[in-house]
Amino acid sequence: MISLLILVQPIPLLGHILGANLADKDGNNSSPNWQERVMKARNRFLKSVISAAKSETTTMPWSRGTPRSTMLRNRTKTKLLQETEFALKRA
Repeated sequence: MISLLILVQPIPLLGHILGANLADKDGNNSSPNWQERVMKARNRFLKSVISAAKSETTTMPWSRGTPRSTMLRNRTKTKLLQETEFALKRA
């Protein structure tokens, strides 16, 4: 007996981004509250992004003060040393 296997891509859920696009195209969906479900997913996503942003502790370059100034000073010193070594090698 020969059986055929037909591969079909599954339809994404309505809460999924692609599912929201499918729902927007038709407007005639089986569930009456599909827009509500899409908005709940969007709100949940936004809440997670906002909470992650609040929990991050990123230090800005201007708030680091003394450690940054010493790092910049050392960087310029090494550049000057490299330039003088190069000049001495040429001479």
